[in-house]
Amino acid sequence: MTENARHAAFRQCVLAAATAIVAILIVIAVAFATQGHNDRVLMEDLDRTGVELQLLGRQIGDIKDADLVSMNDYISAYAQVEHLQSDYDQKLQKYSELYSLARKRDCDRGISTSNASTASTTRKPGRT
Repeated sequence: MTENARHAAFRQCVLAAATAIVAILIVIAVAFATQGHNDRVLMEDLDRTGVELQLLGRQIGDIKDADLVSMNDYISAYAQVEHLQSDYDQKLQKYSELYSLARKRDCDRGISTSNASTASTTRKPGRT
């Protein structure tokens, strides 16, 4: 009977260890899946904001490059650029925050982002 009791106790220990290992693997898999999803969402936000910045920059550039002849043309162009510049500043701030978050995540994982200097080189159109 003691041999049976030891065998049953050994089975319970093996079952408990196997259950713990499976649970740990599931937790790790869920963590990686969540991390991957969050990274995709962040990259989509970065891409979308970057495209919006480019569009606003083009609009501002088109207005500034237009053939302005009268004072009214200049006043109208200034009013349009002022509104677009405000939108551009907001998008640039959002892009900068998203980029900083992405760099922080990469640094926390030990991933180098030395080649990704997009946010630091982004400039506002018409400003130096």
